[in-house]
Amino acid sequence: VKSSGLGKQSASSQTPAQMHRATQLNPKHGNYWSCRGIAPNTAKTVYHGTSRENAKAILKNGFKPSTGGLLGPGVYVTTDKSKAEAFAGSGGAVVKALANFGEVATVDARGAREHGYSANSWQAGHDAGYVPKGEGVARPEHCVKNPARLAPVAKI
Repeated sequence: VKSSGLGKQSASSQTPAQMHRATQLNPKHGNYWSCRGIAPNTAKTVYHGTSRENAKAILKNGFKPSTGGLLGPGVYVTTDKSKAEAFAGSGGAVVKALANFGEVATVDARGAREHGYSANSWQAGHDAGYVPKGEGVARPEHCVKNPARLAPVAKI
C-alpha cells in the first residue's frame, strides 16, 4: 500500500473497503447518511451557537437535542452565521456543521404565538422545522429532531 507521506493513502492506492469506509466518514457523501439510517440528501452548512465547553463536547460526541424551545425539542441551527455568533455571545463558540434536514416543515412561529397554537406540531410528520426570517424570528432557524442528521465539522 502506497503512502502519500502525510499518513494518508492516495485514493488510487486504497482498497475498496478503505474507500467505502472513507465515504462513511464524509458527511458530503451519501454513504455517511445511509450508514446512519438516514436517506441521502444534499448536506447544507449550518451553524450552532453555544458555550465553548459545549462546543468541545459537540465536536467530540455530536449534538444532543434540547428538551424545549420555540419549535419544541431538537437541535437548533441556522444558516445565518451571525445569528449563531449572537447566540454564543462573546464567551461562547460557534460550531459549523453539515445538515441533512430530510423532510422540512415551514413553521409560522408568529401565527403560533398570536393564535395560541403549538409551533411544534411539525414534529409529527417531519424531520426538521424551519422558521424563515420575519416569521417570529429576526433571522432564520431550523430545529432538527434527530441529532444524527447533523455532522459537526469545526469550531469557528
